Amino acid sequence: MSATVTPRPNAAILIRTSCPEGGLVGDWFAGSGAACRLTGRRYLGCEIDAAMAERARARIAAVLPLHGGGAA
Repeated sequence: MSATVTPRPNAAILIRTSCPEGGLVGDWFAGSGAACRLTGRRYLGCEIDAAMAERARARIAAVLPLHGGGAA
C-alpha cells in the first residue's frame, strides 16, 4: 500500500471536476494507478517505488489494454 492514500471517491470527484473527458491527468504520486482506473481519462503517472509502479502498470493494463506501459 502507498504511504499516502487518497480515498477513491474523493480522487474521482477531483479528477472529474478538474479534467475534461479526454483530458490528461498527471498523477505525480501514482501509487496503484487508481486515478486512471476510476475515471477513464488519459493518464500520466509517476511512482518512485518500483514495486508500486509495476502494480499500477498491471492494474491499468487490465482496464486500458492499449496503454503504452513503458518502463521508467
